[in-house]
Amino acid sequence: MSKINGVKNALKPHYHRLQRMFKFYRRIGLYSKDFSIISNNCTGGYVYQYYGIPYNTPTEGLYFTTSDYIKLMQIPEYYFKQKVHLIDPQKSSLYKEGRIINHPVGLIDDVEVYFLHYHDPEEALSKWYRRASRINYNKLFFLLTETELMKQGHVQQFSETIEKKEYTGVCLTMNDYNVSHSKFIPNVPLDEDNGNASWKPEIIISSLDWKNILNSL
Repeated sequence: MSKINGVKNALKPHYHRLQRMFKFYRRIGLYSKDFSIISNNCTGGYVYQYYGIPYNTPTEGLYFTTSDYIKLMQIPEYYFKQKVHLIDPQKSSLYKEGRIINHPVGLIDDVEVYFLHYHDPEEALSKWYRRASRINYNKLFFLLTETELMKQGHVQQFSETIEKKEYTGVCLTMNDYNVSHSKFIPNVPLDEDNGNASWKPEIIISSLDWKNILNSL
């Protein structure tokens, strides 16, 4: 085992160098790098990771309920400039619905944010504030992906908000709702542990023409 670990450690610098090279070539033709993808979960972060660009959005490593995400879309600048108050996870709406919540939860006015990939609440807040300060409100793209938290009518509400606010955005769905500003993605795999939709990075990247979208913002 020690020999294997030794080989891995020896190859690690070369692996990271190769990844940086890939990301450099992916960025060729991407003229806009100051965009802000506002997603309901980690999926927007996959785009920044793919191109090797710093997160210009706080919506990475966390998630919102679909209802709260659509609420946030109405006045994003208001919510992203508010103070985030940490609350007892057991007082969150999802816990009250019977879900297990073992990660920090914040409250932004009337919107809950679930810091799924953070154990330290202070780290979660620090990254939220730092990334929220980078948001470019002139180059927003709203990315909603269908999860078990989506209820009937949410896709239509998302579409209506996009049109009313004259936003740019899309809702990627596991079912064909035939609603404008939504795109049906067949065969989205389910997580083996909980049966929820698993929107893997390769699915998000291949589902949209990201360079064209981002360059047009």
